[in-house]
Amino acid sequence: MRRREACLVETWHDTDTVCFRRLRLDGFQIVHGYHLTTLTTNHGGVAIVSGHLVSFFDDLSLALDRVIGYNDSIYVVGDLNVRLDCDDDASAQRLSQLFDAFGLAVRVHEPTHVRGGLLDVVATRLDLAPPLVNVYDADLSDHRLLEWSVPVCRHTPPIASVVRRPWHQLSTDNLRDALLQSRLCQPDSWTGCSADALAEMYDSEATSILDRLIPARTVTIRRRSSDPWFDHECRETKRAVRRLERSSRSSGTPEATAAWHAKRCEYRALRRRTREQFWLSKIDAEKAKPRQLWRSVDAVLGRGRIPLCDNIEAEQFHRCFDDKVAAVRSLTSDALHRRSRPHPPTSASFSQ
Repeated sequence: MRRREACLVETWHDTDTVCFRRLRLDGFQIVHGYHLTTLTTNHGGVAIVSGHLVSFFDDLSLALDRVIGYNDSIYVVGDLNVRLDCDDDASAQRLSQLFDAFGLAVRVHEPTHVRGGLLDVVATRLDLAPPLVNVYDADLSDHRLLEWSVPVCRHTPPIASVVRRPWHQLSTDNLRDALLQSRLCQPDSWTGCSADALAEMYDSEATSILDRLIPARTVTIRRRSSDPWFDHECRETKRAVRRLERSSRSSGTPEATAAWHAKRCEYRALRRRTREQFWLSKIDAEKAKPRQLWRSVDAVLGRGRIPLCDNIEAEQFHRCFDDKVAAVRSLTSDALHRRSRPHPPTSASFSQ
């Protein structure tokens, strides 16, 4: 699957200009970011707009703190106005240190400005395959065009068929009447029944009553993995938010919309608080086991072990070990050999 996306920086246009109209005709959807310090766009990205360079680094650090824990591909792109090709530049050093701290690497290695200089960046996570970034001179600006491919294929969640009953449709009054009329409330019919017969009667009568009141049906579900900190309270609050959202969209009243927005804010605060408490307790419980702690962090961030490859032959595997042994020997060939002590004599003879 391929998606066509274009990231425009410093365009100085509003969303109703001619160039954006032409992009809409070509099938693009314009997502415009308002001038805030840190904002989340409609397509899930995070945009940083800052007028001062020092505050820019602080805003970028806060944004990366918020998104670096997602088990997704992260791309930091745009004209950062930092000369990354100058190793002695203070801003370039600070940006490189910031990227290193969050496990990101710049994938552009050639000038992106007509006068030279690496000003436009494409930074991705170190644990993912680096994209091939092509730099073109589109003759439209003093900045050059950067193009790269983004894998957007998603794994299809496993589909399973389960048998469920609509328990929310069960009426307690109807259930009480059905139980009173069944053999379960007739003690005379229990005479002489063994324990196994009573258990079988209970199962058959209960199943028969439920089949009449709320028949079982087969539904198809898609099992999706959830974050380990997403507990029962978060699920119940999410269901309440979805219920209020449907009510707001169907009625359209201001009261229903206000109730939906208030519940959504409560859900976001609960989710953030639950995530922080989970990680604090996780770190406190495994602080004496650094290896286990890093395994837990890597598992949550999707940075587990590299999957095994079946394309390696036995000769390549053997050659890899031979080369490794040869490299170690070449590096240690000029090392000083430890002198061994002379062994004391095992026997001695004396002569007069």
